[in-house]
Amino acid sequence: MNKDVKPDWYKHLADGPHRDKTFTADKMTRIERKLNGRQQKEKRRSWLSIAAISATAIVLLIGVTLNLDRLTGVNGPTPGEEIGGPNISDPSVSPPGTEDPPAPEDPPVDDPETPIEPLDEETVVVLDSIEQEMLGEALPFSLDAVEQASIRLADGQVMDVPEDTLGNLLEFLGQVFLTESRLSEEQAGSAPARDTMLRLRVGDTLYAIPYASHANVMDLGAALVYADGHTARTLYTLLEPDSAIGRFVQAYNAVLRDEEAEVEDRSLSYEPERLHIDGKSYNGWFEALAEKSPDVDLPYFTQTQRASSVRSYEQGAIISWDLLVAFTTDAYQTADGVRVGMTKDEVLEALGQPHAQTALRWKYDLDLWDDLDLYFEGDTVKYMVLTTSD
Repeated sequence: MNKDVKPDWYKHLADGPHRDKTFTADKMTRIERKLNGRQQKEKRRSWLSIAAISATAIVLLIGVTLNLDRLTGVNGPTPGEEIGGPNISDPSVSPPGTEDPPAPEDPPVDDPETPIEPLDEETVVVLDSIEQEMLGEALPFSLDAVEQASIRLADGQVMDVPEDTLGNLLEFLGQVFLTESRLSEEQAGSAPARDTMLRLRVGDTLYAIPYASHANVMDLGAALVYADGHTARTLYTLLEPDSAIGRFVQAYNAVLRDEEAEVEDRSLSYEPERLHIDGKSYNGWFEALAEKSPDVDLPYFTQTQRASSVRSYEQGAIISWDLLVAFTTDAYQTADGVRVGMTKDEVLEALGQPHAQTALRWKYDLDLWDDLDLYFEGDTVKYMVLTTSD
């Protein structure tokens, strides 16, 4: 039997270094300690890196904030404050001008946006329809039977319509064309609250019509309807007697009531341009005012069913309504310099004799339709008025 011959590599395998007991318990312990030490070093290095990055970010953030404060100059406290140091604002304090507005107070009882309520003694007029042509035909009573008229405010204040204007008020009120004067749905939706009661006494009954005094709107139940121009002027003057419109309406009514016979001289002739105001006739001013925004606007329809309005412009310097424009200050004048504030003698010297005159009014005819009227208070021109015929 032949004996196996072992190759050289087998001999090395039999007596190589692996036969030594290298992986003893002591050797394993030393290896584990070495590994643990290496991991601790790596953890310390990782934590130090994170801390360094965080510190760098904080420094950059503080630097940007300080630079913004210096640039804008709006975030830091005032010199007397100590919140956060100089130029560092307290985030809990709102910047100036951004505080929440105070809560609104309860509206007063006479707030025009608060609808007026009827009293027990008032019978509110409520129409079932506005099919009748004029208001006088639709009311449940005859305007001829009205003995007294007044207005009542939401605060209880009552103002009587003067007797010398009551007849005209009732006459024009009865002639309001209902369908033409009715507000559209869009207009009715934005109409102001009725803040006044127009009260008409007939016998023992006190009829009441809710009325928006700053829009000349009557609430008739079936519809909202504009009152006439005379009613607008009368009621506004009762409510605002010292306003520009109120003062002029009083002067206008005084001129209409003046029973003094006019002294006329139709032989005189003036070039029309001399009777214009600031170079414009009534028609010129009518067009110019159409481009301006009024301070007061009380719409109505005329007896010829033409839309018009009682208006004031430029803080009351100009008053207008259908066929009339009035000037209340000396900011406007004729070509000869006639203006508010002049005396009668100064007017005569600058312009000459009027075509017709009373103590309260001098009238100069421009043509067959247009006039320049001067209203006087004593010896002084109070108003200059351009009028035209319908």
